[in-house]
Amino acid sequence: MSFQLLSRLVLSNTLNLDSMFGNQFVRYASKKSGGSSRNKKHTSRGKNRGIRVKEGQLVHKGQLLVKQLGMKYWPGENVFCDPRYCGLSATVDGRVLISEETLSPFPDSPLYRPVNEQGVVIKKHFVHVLEHPSTKVGRFKLVSLES
Repeated sequence: MSFQLLSRLVLSNTLNLDSMFGNQFVRYASKKSGGSSRNKKHTSRGKNRGIRVKEGQLVHKGQLLVKQLGMKYWPGENVFCDPRYCGLSATVDGRVLISEETLSPFPDSPLYRPVNEQGVVIKKHFVHVLEHPSTKVGRFKLVSLES
């Protein structure tokens, strides 16, 4: 190869391999490739999951009691479980009660056999809303006006 041909190849940064391999072009890297760092800054925000109310606190209908992913807390009396995110919310006005209860599954449940035949004890946390007596409407004794 002549000096003129080599200088043309260096300046264009492309090597023509017509003579050796047919119509193929090879492009050389113009910058050094850098690897990715493994200790990047985590910029995702916290999801703010957990219990939103304290035990004994007065809550209103529709108020969020627990924000969770999965079933760490189970719905009890007067509590609705959101099927998408498993969040628990109150269905009536009342006071919150959080309890740990032993699970006794139905006979068609997959947990029935380990609990009843093998003696496994399964305990779960339940969130209940006990209806406040002052919110009950229409539950009074009718007294006659005539005496």
